[in-house]
Amino acid sequence: MSAITSNGTGGGLWNATASWNGGAIPAEGDTVQILSGDTISVDDVIMVGDDTSTPAIDVLDGGTIDWDNAGNDSLTLKGNFYVRGGGTLDFDGRTNNYTLDVYLNYSASPSVGKYRMYF
Repeated sequence: MSAITSNGTGGGLWNATASWNGGAIPAEGDTVQILSGDTISVDDVIMVGDDTSTPAIDVLDGGTIDWDNAGNDSLTLKGNFYVRGGGTLDFDGRTNNYTLDVYLNYSASPSVGKYRMYF
């Protein structure tokens, strides 16, 4: 379980090692921070977060999380989803009938309203 940050040089696809500082692609148990100036595109079935008060994904001011519309993707979070002031959550390209599922209350100890999106 690690805290993983985007590369700080523009980002890239979620599943590309070059998109992440240190080259480790975030996986279940990791927490993610997307830095200012980086756009990370979700391009697969992804699960992140460590089921604590730490955000599973934290998009900082000037950072972007984006769905690249290349296929049916899912994002499952064991923790909160933060998009800070000046950060962007981009659901573009919805015209091709692809699906994106986001699960915000996945947890080893589920409870109603445990996790949320914060803007």
